[in-house]
Amino acid sequence: MNAISPTDDEIRRRVVDRVIDVGGEVLDVKVAHGAVRLRGRVGEPGEMALAGKLLRQVDGVDSVVAQFTLLDEVSKEPTRG
Repeated sequence: MNAISPTDDEIRRRVVDRVIDVGGEVLDVKVAHGAVRLRGRVGEPGEMALAGKLLRQVDGVDSVVAQFTLLDEVSKEPTRG
């Protein structure tokens, strides 16, 4: 039995779902032939590593380049530094 690889659109939806599952927000995501490039925001530093790990586990993902910033709890804007 041959497994059919997910399309880039399917991978994109799964990637977005994974970031949302850890309480994050996706600002931009591109998927091309299983290569994921993502910019997002999360609430805590530990969520950055968790989100990255979860993205690599999505079926069809070959590589991930992810940039996350932290949300400021008061303003809900990215923190600097």
